Amino acid sequence: MKVGKAIYNILSQSTDVQSNFPFNTTDYSPTGTELVTNGDFSGGTFSPWVNNPNWSLGGVGAIADGSSGAALFQSSVVEDGKTYKVTYTLSDFTQGTLHVNLSGTSGAIRTTAETYTEYIVSGTSPTGRIDFTGTGDFKVTLSNVSVEEMVLTKIFPELAPPDIDAPYVVYSVVSNSPSETKNTNGDIDTANIEVYGFQDTYNKAVDLGVSVRAALDRKTGTYNTIEIQSTNYVNEQMDVNEARKLWAAIQDYTIRIKNI
Repeated sequence: MKVGKAIYNILSQSTDVQSNFPFNTTDYSPTGTELVTNGDFSGGTFSPWVNNPNWSLGGVGAIADGSSGAALFQSSVVEDGKTYKVTYTLSDFTQGTLHVNLSGTSGAIRTTAETYTEYIVSGTSPTGRIDFTGTGDFKVTLSNVSVEEMVLTKIFPELAPPDIDAPYVVYSVVSNSPSETKNTNGDIDTANIEVYGFQDTYNKAVDLGVSVRAALDRKTGTYNTIEIQSTNYVNEQMDVNEARKLWAAIQDYTIRIKNI
């Protein structure tokens, strides 16, 4: 329905709502539809990585030959200012140190052979590039490198993906009816909307509900080409899913929109 497009536009652009979706690894570890794969360079030739002369690219991965300061890099994998999940395996380690560099923003320094997962906000220099950079004389073998962009706009119509982690918002158009008046001749619809704000604690769900109301209540204007004449907050209740340990702030709104 047309009003659904407007609701998504309002909520997704609201700083109040977005402030409830900060990314930090202590709250959750994004999976599935929360990630967009930007590159998977596992094993093989690591194509299309640039073969720095100090690295050899082959069947077991990328091997540094022990020279100082050599970077294996891949351009156009990331964008400035976005958050990425980077997973890689340091499958052999002899000497030196190694870290991931996303466009000038570096991850943790590694000195042990194991699989690592890092969450890094890409910097601005050099633009759109991921490096694996050694410090000092280093000799390592890299394999199973993947780069995935975080998707932080967790607002969904009707149903959330099954693998999504809290917090997130789901909105539903319950009904949409024409409003016959002397002046409008039925070109105004009144829609009833339910908005669910899911969080993993009661207090967080309350805060998310407050943010959703701040974004929607009394809202007027044109959003995603849909003209909203009025938005009225009607009711709110709390619910809990004990099995999933999720709290939900459920809000009802009536929204008048111009339908032609």
